[in-house]
Amino acid sequence: MDTHPRRRALEVIPLEAKGQRAVALRDPADHSRQPVILTAAAFLLWSMCDGEHTVRDLQVELTRRVGELVMSSTIEAMLREFDDNLLMDTPTYHDYVRGRLEAYRQRASRPAIHAGGGYPADPKELARLLDGLLDSAPPFPGLPADVMGLIAPHIDLARGGPVYGSTYAALRQSVPEARRFVVLGIAHHATQTPLVLTRVPYETPLGRCTLDAAFIDSLALRCSQDLFADELAHESEHSIEFTALFLNHIYGPDVTLVPILCGSFEPGGGEGESPADLGPVRECVEALAAGVAEADGPTCVIAAVDFSHIGPQFGDPRPATPAFVEWAEARDQQLLNLAAAGDAEGFYAAAVANDNESHVCGVPAIYMLLAALAPVTGVLIDHAHAVTDETRSAVTFAGMVLAKA
Repeated sequence: MDTHPRRRALEVIPLEAKGQRAVALRDPADHSRQPVILTAAAFLLWSMCDGEHTVRDLQVELTRRVGELVMSSTIEAMLREFDDNLLMDTPTYHDYVRGRLEAYRQRASRPAIHAGGGYPADPKELARLLDGLLDSAPPFPGLPADVMGLIAPHIDLARGGPVYGSTYAALRQSVPEARRFVVLGIAHHATQTPLVLTRVPYETPLGRCTLDAAFIDSLALRCSQDLFADELAHESEHSIEFTALFLNHIYGPDVTLVPILCGSFEPGGGEGESPADLGPVRECVEALAAGVAEADGPTCVIAAVDFSHIGPQFGDPRPATPAFVEWAEARDQQLLNLAAAGDAEGFYAAAVANDNESHVCGVPAIYMLLAALAPVTGVLIDHAHAVTDETRSAVTFAGMVLAKA
């Protein structure tokens, strides 16, 4: 047992049942498949495990706080239970993650984890659904002759279907032949690097997407960072999976994919700062730009993102009323105008203003897209929102094509 126990960074969710207070600890990295429920006393001990205090220190402090003697054997037993449940920053946790990562890298493909839930698992049923979404979108006049960038949703198909359809119909109209697609998804938990690569192909019910291994290796070689350190994040993230469905359906087995998850630019790169001021971000932008410029054959870069997330589900004290949604969509429009102008720095500054007050989750991917492809100009295809009545919350999303300015 560690002499100075240190807890992991986990999401804390207060609970109350039958008058008893408890806490659920959820793992943002999804290593613990289910939240772990702790009593108030157990949570108090876990919260004190900051890596600075010994087991003896914890015993003394917990005894003081609960007002009765807590035996050292009780403390040690609770710490072992925390360790068994992967709540602590210990060799147990790191060995578990290392084992999962090694097993993931041995897979022939990354499974379509949302098949049968977020969309039909049956290939024929799925193809009919995607055809319906694509074919219901009218032709879009004035599209660039050769799109090299795309902003598309990553919300579920049930809520975002029409915008998915219009966006990918526009892509199909402008890019009729298969090519390499670099897909910038969003890592919804902390990562060690701004970009996260994988060499495991994405599977869909329509078939397996071929990876461009040479392009992936070129990105890895151009960066001093280990862009595979958080590769396991690809296992559960959905944004690239939904994108792969449409690309596989439109272009068939000839399409090649470069799946990349984008992590947050924090710490640093906050309001008043440029992400380019951060060495790791600048290095990734330059690597992606060079990869696109020097690759054999044309490349299209897709930012699979959503925009505003408002309402109690996302930490807002007020519900997503029509007026609140209208405000969020107006803020979106400001960001979309900056993206259409190819202004990566302006987009980032506007997005993070007031601490990203509308909780736009696609900021790092859109910044990477604009910065790596610069100079570009965009055409907005669609923009919509979906309200979830149960949580009184809403998400906005959009589609845009980009071409060389």
